[in-house]
Formats: sequence, C-alpha cells, structure tokens
Amino acid sequence: GSQDDRETEAKAVIVAEDASDQTIGGENKPASYSRDRRRAPAATREHIRLVPVQPQDRPRPGRDIERGTVLSLEEAYTGVTRRITIHGRQEEVLIPPGADNGTVIQVEGAGKPGRNGGRPGDLMLTAHVEDDDRFERDGDDLWVKARLEVRSDGLVEVPTLRGIKQITVHAGARTGNQLRLTGLGMPILGSDNEYGDLHFEISRARDPEQKYITRAEHAQLLREEEKLEAEVAELGRSAGAAQPRESKVKKNAEFEDLQDKQAMKIMELSQIYQTLQDAKVVDAPKTATRIVLGSTVVIREKDEKENKVYKMVSRARGDNGTGSISADSPAGRALMGKTVGDKVRVRTPDGIMRMEIIEIR
Repeated sequence: GSQDDRETEAKAVIVAEDASDQTIGGENKPASYSRDRRRAPAATREHIRLVPVQPQDRPRPGRDIERGTVLSLEEAYTGVTRRITIHGRQEEVLIPPGADNGTVIQVEGAGKPGRNGGRPGDLMLTAHVEDDDRFERDGDDLWVKARLEVRSDGLVEVPTLRGIKQITVHAGARTGNQLRLTGLGMPILGSDNEYGDLHFEISRARDPEQKYITRAEHAQLLREEEKLEAEVAELGRSAGAAQPRESKVKKNAEFEDLQDKQAMKIMELSQIYQTLQDAKVVDAPKTATRIVLGSTVVIREKDEKENKVYKMVSRARGDNGTGSISADSPAGRALMGKTVGDKVRVRTPDGIMRMEIIEIR
C-alpha cells in the first residue's frame, strides 16, 4: 500500500488490562500512547496491548465516472445543456460555448459515492463535435468549405453560424482569393465574448484581365528579351549551316535539333513580348502591412517548425523553383492582400495546405 497505509498499520492504541491500571501519574487518563514501549509509564508496560487501526476504516473518496456526448457544430457554438443518467439519477451538465473535440467538462460530486464519509467522485463528460457540411473548423476559426460566387454587382453571400452575411468584394479580387470576417468564427472557450474568424474563398464568372509586374521585373524581362533574341538569331545561323544542301539527302539530326531549340526560344520570347505589352508596371513597396506584388513573405506551414520565405512576383516570373510565388497561382491568390497573423489555406493535389503569415518585408 501507500506510505500513509503503512503508517496507519504501524499505529496502535494502548489499552490498560483493567481499570486500576488507567490511573497514571495521579490523574485519570485513558491509557493511549505510542506503540514505542520506552515512552509508556513503567507501571503499565506489562499490562498494555496493541489494537491496530485498520486502513479500511479511513474515509475514502469515490471514483470518477467518465461519459461522452456528441454535439453538432451549432451546439458547440451556442453551448448546450445535456442530461446524463448516472445510477438511476439525472445530472444536468452545462457545456459552454466553444467546446471542441476532446473538451472535458468536470462536474464535482457527480461520480460514485465515497466510503466511510469520503467525498464523492466527479463526472468527467467528454465532448465530441460532429463534422459540418458547410464549415471546417480550425481551432477557433471556421472555413467555408465551398467557394462563394461573387455576383455581377460585387456582392457575395457568406454563410455564418449567425446567418447569411452580405459583403462587397473589391473589383480587383480574383477567383481563389481568400477573405476573412473577423469575429464570426467559434467562441473562444472560457473567454468573455471573444470569437475566432471566418474565412472563405471566392470565385468569379470572369476574372479581371489586368496583369501587374514590378519595375524590377520589367527590367529583368527586357534583359531576357534581349538575350533570347540573340539566342534565336544564333540558333538560326547554326541551323542554316547544318541544313542539308540536297533534297534527296537524308534528314540531318543536328539540323532538326537546332530547329527544335530555336522554336522553344521563340515561344519563350513571344510570352515575354505579350507580358511587356499587357502588364501594368507597379512600384514594389518599401514597407507594407499587406502582401502585394513584390512583397517578401515569411510563412509557416501548419505542423512545420521552420519558416519559409517567398517573394510575390508576377505570373511570368513565379513558381520557378527560386523561392518565388506567382500572384496568379493558387497560393499567390490566397496570400495577396493578407497581413501578419492571417491564416490561409490552399487546395493542392495532396489535400489542404494551411499557412500562417509570420512577417511581410
């Protein structure tokens, strides 16, 4: 047993053999002393006997009772009262707003009764929140599962757990952009009227066609244009030198390879021509509170310990394996316009990738 049990078993009550032995030192006192015989009065040493105090006579607390209950997302949002039957009696348990999977509500004294005057145990009620068809929960935040269509007048209807909210989306927003409604997520458990946020992704029947590049990207495209033009000209000269002189001669493999390379370079050059013609040049911000084209962004993926750094660039320059993200890519559209502390999620072939914005440079 425990140390307390061993100490209890070692204790004893010294009882005199007859009434005459109970007079000690001229006073009538019960002859109860330590079992240490050296401390007992000499007149009673040969008359004492030990009566052990049994451990089971001590007060013992009752055991806790564990139960589970299933909540809908709406019930977890508003809070709910559950009636739990325990050994024929009913206990009303208040589950507070903001409960999540694994939240345990403790009801003191609602468990099994104690013994020998010990206190009763507790009821431990564990909450399990069902999945919802409309929302995905991420801590105290909610994500609308479906993309929301922006109407021609710029309005979008956003479902929330408080009803439908109509908001106006800015004209430059594109399909895949993610927006946030502050304070329309789940209640923060144990807080005083504090809530998480609601996130959603929009889609448009027709996205704005305007493309943007920074001045640095514009200068880089001009340099690449010049370089590609020189390469195309050189490949043309080389192909001309390798071209068969007689029509009956078997096709020259070197000539065909040079033609293929030249065609690829011409395709790259035409894309640069198109970008330089269509794109609007903008100044990259020196400091920014929101992510824009040209921003350097520090993000952390969920469950990852190390941060990652990306530069937001135009479609012509992004996703090239050099630590950049195109503003027109799914990740770029999700990040554009966000600020430090915002959370975004991106649909990938491997599932949903969740990121938090740590810093904007």
